[in-house]
Amino acid sequence: MISERNALLTQGVEIQASSALEFEDKLVLLLREKVGIPKNLDWLNSRLTAYLKERSSQAVITAESYLANHIMYRNMSFGFLTLSIVLLVNLPRTQLFIFEQLVLILVSLLISYMTFFRSLSFKKWHNRELLLGFYFSASNRGQG
Repeated sequence: MISERNALLTQGVEIQASSALEFEDKLVLLLREKVGIPKNLDWLNSRLTAYLKERSSQAVITAESYLANHIMYRNMSFGFLTLSIVLLVNLPRTQLFIFEQLVLILVSLLISYMTFFRSLSFKKWHNRELLLGFYFSASNRGQG
């Protein structure tokens, strides 16, 4: 979204009054002005984090907690996936077929799937918190 809006604004679309612009256009203009838009958007988070830490924004603490939760849930997902693979490999090694083993494999696969998508939502919240924290911090600095 950011690179598309930046390309539109760079192509010569006239910059109207700041109140007439959409939120995304205002955000891109603030990014351009305050931190610059890197060619690799993976570096944007580090620039926003540095900008927000410099202004001692509370958004950094919230964003870092979202990132920590993202890492924790991703590791839990990998752990449950590994558990289900180990249980699946050990299933033919046992002499008896037990229904609970099959249920345990399916449950751990389901939990792995759910925690993976939960970790993705924490990553989205992390990015959203950084962008919104930057937007409100930069727009308040411009007004004050």
